Amino acid sequence: MSPRRKKALILVLKLAVLLAIAEYARRQAQTSDSLAVRDPGGVRLTSIEGAVVPLPVQTKLAVTARTTGPRGEPRSYLVAGPHGSAFEIGAADVQGADAHAPAEGPYRFTLLPGHRHRPG
Repeated sequence: MSPRRKKALILVLKLAVLLAIAEYARRQAQTSDSLAVRDPGGVRLTSIEGAVVPLPVQTKLAVTARTTGPRGEPRSYLVAGPHGSAFEIGAADVQGADAHAPAEGPYRFTLLPGHRHRPG
């Protein structure tokens, strides 16, 4: 193999590794808020349409909207689940919804804030 081809091949390999790292970082970045199921046994939620959907632990649900109280504290989260189903989840079930609440408790979900997170 000529030195010129060897240099070109090394450059192509370096670019491939760089693109793989960039794609990995893109997939790990979370721009919007989501809720993760934290209950070890999973949960069974009734969608807004009335269907009962079982969700295993660590399932991520994208937050599409939230309702707040008069002082801006979250009251509930509207989330999109698998297969386009929508659910309403009360803030009392969400760890991280209230900054003043204890970290441990009977929470069934964990708030995973995205980098565009707006508290409350």
